[in-house]
Amino acid sequence: MKSLNLRQNGIGAEGALAIAQSLKYNSTLTNLQLSHNKIGDQGVAAILGALQNNPSLSKLNLESNDIRDQGASSIALFIRS
Repeated sequence: MKSLNLRQNGIGAEGALAIAQSLKYNSTLTNLQLSHNKIGDQGVAAILGALQNNPSLSKLNLESNDIRDQGASSIALFIRS
């Protein structure tokens, strides 16, 4: 599987943690659509942490996920690294 669309699934921080665990071991996914969920700052931090060891993912959509300043900072740090 190269693309996964989980848009508008009510995914919160707990679900994001489960997704992060899966991303640690996935080497084929290139596109992950997570827009319009409720992932929040903690969830986005977990996902980005998992992606540090996952070079295959090239597109990640986190639009409309209750991400605040802390989550935005995590995203900025990830992009810079």
